Amino acid sequence: LRARAIEAIGGVAQACGLEAFAPYLDAVMTNAFEGLKLEFCRLREHTYSFFGRVATLMGQEFGKYVDDVLPILYAICKAPDMAVFTGDVFVDTGDDDYDDDFEVPQDAQDEKGSAAYCIGVIATAMGPAFLPFVQDSFSALETLLQYDNEDVRASVVTAMSEVARVVPATLEWRYSVGLP
Repeated sequence: LRARAIEAIGGVAQACGLEAFAPYLDAVMTNAFEGLKLEFCRLREHTYSFFGRVATLMGQEFGKYVDDVLPILYAICKAPDMAVFTGDVFVDTGDDDYDDDFEVPQDAQDEKGSAAYCIGVIATAMGPAFLPFVQDSFSALETLLQYDNEDVRASVVTAMSEVARVVPATLEWRYSVGLP
C-alpha cells in the first residue's frame, strides 16, 4: 500500500503543480527516503517513479535533491543480483544444469529497470544542469546493458539515450551554430 501511495503522491504533485505542492515537498521527500531503507523492492521501485515525477515537476530545481537520489539509483544499477533457489533439492553435480533452479526475483529485476529509467527521467527533467552527472550515469547504466531481463535492458537503453541528449543541449547553449 505504501508503494502505491508514494507513487500516487508523485501524480498528485504533478497535477497540482510545483507552487501548490511546494509546502509538502520536503516532508514527502523525507518520507520517500525513509521508505528506501525498508527491504521491499516494490516500495523502492515505486519510490523511483515518485522521484521521476518530482524531477519532471521541478526541472532544474530538482538539483536540490539530485545528490541524494542519484547515488541510490546508481547503487541499485550496480548491485549484484541475489538469486533465489527454486528447485526441490540442491545437488551440485558439477555441470551448469543446476543453474536453472536459481532465479532472480521479478521484483528485484523490476527495481533495477525502474532505477535505470529514473536516471533518464531526471536527466531529461534537469536538462543541461544534469551535465555533471553524465559520466557517472553512463557508468552505472552500462553495468546493466547485458542484463538477462529484456525489460531492464530496454529501460537502460532509454535512460542512456536521455542522458546522452543532455550533452548536445549543453553544447548548443555554449556555442552558436553556423558560420561566424
